[in-house]
This record gives sequence, C-alpha cells and structure tokens, in this order.
Amino acid sequence: MQGESEPEPPRETAPQIARKPSGLRSGDASLLGLGTQMMSEVAAGVLLGLGVDYLLDTKNRWVVVGSITGVVVAMWTLVRMAMRLQRADPMLRKGGRRDAGSKERDA
Repeated sequence: MQGESEPEPPRETAPQIARKPSGLRSGDASLLGLGTQMMSEVAAGVLLGLGVDYLLDTKNRWVVVGSITGVVVAMWTLVRMAMRLQRADPMLRKGGRRDAGSKERDA
C-alpha cells in the first residue's frame, strides 16, 4: 500500500526534574533587607561626612563622625528589629529555644 505510512514510534519525554526551592525563604529575604538597610545607613553617614568636610574644608574629621554615627544608627536598627521579632514570637519571649528538644527540657 503506497499511501499508508508507518505509525511513528512514541516519543520519549524528558524525565521531569524536580525543581529545588530557590533557597531564599521569607526570613532570609528580610535579613537581606536588614543588611542592606544597615549598609546604607553607614554609607549615608560617610557620604554626609564627606559633604560636610568638603563644605567646611576640614580634613576627614566629619567623615569619622559620620561613619561612627552611621554605625550607631545601624546598631540601633538591629536592636529595634530584634526587639520586634522577640515581641512577635512567644517562644523567644519565654527565653526558650525553637528546636524540638525544648519541649522535653520545659517539662
């Protein structure tokens, strides 16, 4: 029979590869944001110090003051965030740990 063609063999499909999670969880993203915020606070202090040094024609006095101020503000931000997390998590408020063994120790 001329017009008939043989049926095509079934195509093999590529095996489905299970996708791994991206690695970033919401907690990781918030820590990344906190680190970026702290870095920008220190950088803002340094840049403001450079600007004041340029305007007053001083030799890096205000850069030192600005960088120290930026570090203090960054630490204050870190403490505020830690206190906010502590208020939000009842286990941290009690001073307990979040691991599985904490139930046995508390009993």
